[in-house]
Amino acid sequence: MVLFLNLTIFISIILIIIKLILAANVYEKIISFYFIFTNAIILMIINSISKFEYVIDLALLLFLAELIGVLFLLLNRKKL
Repeated sequence: MVLFLNLTIFISIILIIIKLILAANVYEKIISFYFIFTNAIILMIINSISKFEYVIDLALLLFLAELIGVLFLLLNRKKL
């Protein structure tokens, strides 16, 4: 079950990366970037589920990294 879920999320990340490359609008790029990191957070949480002590720390750290990346893309719209 976990293998199927990991494979599904990985395929989803690949499709979103293709959407990110083909995006013409800046906001589509930002949404794609957000979805890639959200799927990466979900994938890492699923794989580290055996140690419940570190799941919250990992999720918060990855969410903050995702937020910084999205804010960077929002503030640098002219460069994209």
